[in-house]
Amino acid sequence: MGIRGLFTLLILTAMAVTARAGILNGKIALEVNNGKALLSYRLNGRTVAAAEMQVVNAAMKTVIEEKLPSGSALKIECGDQVTLRAVLRDQGPYLDLEFDSPDSRENVFLMKFKSEVMIVPDTLSDNYIFFRENPKENGGRVFPGFQMVVHLLDGGRAMLSCAWLDADRVFSGRDKTTEQYYNYCLIEFKGKNRLQIGAPAAEGIWGKVAENPEDVEFKKIGWKPPFNAKWLINYSIINMFGKDLFLDESFPVPEFDQKPLSLLPGFSILKPDIWQGYDQVNGSFTYPVYLKDGEVFMRQLIFADKAIQINFDRPQVIYALDAVSKSAGEAMLPLPALKKLLPADKITALQHQRRGRGHGICSGTATIEKIFREEKQKEKREDIAVLLKGMNEYIVFLYCERTKEYRDWETATVHWMAEKNKQNPKLSPACQELGNILVRIPFVWSEKQQVFKTPEYFSATTEKVAALIDSDLDGEKQEDECNKLARQIRTLGGTLHHTLGYCRQVVRAARWTAVQRLLTASDSAEAEFLTAFIEKSSVIIRPHHGEEGK
Repeated sequence: MGIRGLFTLLILTAMAVTARAGILNGKIALEVNNGKALLSYRLNGRTVAAAEMQVVNAAMKTVIEEKLPSGSALKIECGDQVTLRAVLRDQGPYLDLEFDSPDSRENVFLMKFKSEVMIVPDTLSDNYIFFRENPKENGGRVFPGFQMVVHLLDGGRAMLSCAWLDADRVFSGRDKTTEQYYNYCLIEFKGKNRLQIGAPAAEGIWGKVAENPEDVEFKKIGWKPPFNAKWLINYSIINMFGKDLFLDESFPVPEFDQKPLSLLPGFSILKPDIWQGYDQVNGSFTYPVYLKDGEVFMRQLIFADKAIQINFDRPQVIYALDAVSKSAGEAMLPLPALKKLLPADKITALQHQRRGRGHGICSGTATIEKIFREEKQKEKREDIAVLLKGMNEYIVFLYCERTKEYRDWETATVHWMAEKNKQNPKLSPACQELGNILVRIPFVWSEKQQVFKTPEYFSATTEKVAALIDSDLDGEKQEDECNKLARQIRTLGGTLHHTLGYCRQVVRAARWTAVQRLLTASDSAEAEFLTAFIEKSSVIIRPHHGEEGK
């Protein structure tokens, strides 16, 4: 059934309920009256409507209030087959909706609201952000495996999250292209299910950036964070290595510090004196933002590699979905709340599986260079041997395992897409667009292999370092030769792990493309194909080594 049909059905099936009931906890409130459920949030002494909620294909009959040891609940009978229990705990701005119905029964849950920004969180890649100002960003079908959609409300004062335990189909956005705001979230599922609806509110819980900085000098912006959280700011990045790769990235907003900071795997601030960032894939850049004394400062984001461009015309928003454990933001934000809804296996599916073996190249060579510089190579020969062995193990892991997994995945996925396209020629545009992105993996591998060569070549180079210890060269010449070999080792290893990171970035770009196509897919076969592609991409990006980057 199409979206328009569902809204028509909503009007036809809504029957009046004479009972009026409500529950509240000081953060949010749920009121049921005349067949409608209204979720509100409390802020600055005001009660503000957040969303209307409805079981579209079942009319409310009775509402019974229940008292719980640590909260309250409403038991809502919807027709003869659906019972909905709305549970509100004493603390926190989240409402649990527990559906009980026959396994075969199709249920349709609808929320109506007014949103300025829509966020589709992808914990394996990055958050996808859509702005109402862009007439092409209307929303639509959302990959159910993302488990949640978040909307930003009330000019920076509130958020509205909708999370699901299970869903057959999820839609969110604006129901008409002429609609000024995002205004609905609809979830289709069968049988029993649990949903979690949140309406956290605070002054400045999110903030639009009024204007993009035009230079590299930091300037204070007007927004201030209301509590401690993992604040992020979005950037639209175009990596123009060969064919353009488009990515929607969110950068952390870190507290200013005078020491290097590791912000994300492969993503850090290496030179805090000039606040220079480093991305494992894209290299160095002017880190664009920091938080100091409760104020946010911004400047222009510029990558040293001019092949990486920023779309400065795209709106920007500062927001947070997650928070540090036991901080004020933990009880407020959607991702910590989501962990209370999902079972362990679904939480695991949203998390990276850490992979890796051996010793890092840069740190390993730096330690060895220091040993030779201090002329302690003979007394520390065992330390050097351990480091060289670890670096060789690391290269074997990257070359023979992780990059091979990406290359094998690309080959299998391209073959799968060709078979799908053969079965259904209407899938050709989607297959071609995704294939044009994925082809970068074998292309870059072939190109960069000429630089990093093979694990055997790398091993032979490290053996030359070990041989220096007992060579006839004096200490100064041994140091010089060690430095030359260390630079060569860094070039070999660095090129290989940059290639690994680029493979990941290619898959992430293809995943982002599939997410965008899925939003607007009107053909069910294309929607099923894109959903399957996103599931396949999860398999390769869920495992994660720090050198892969974000």
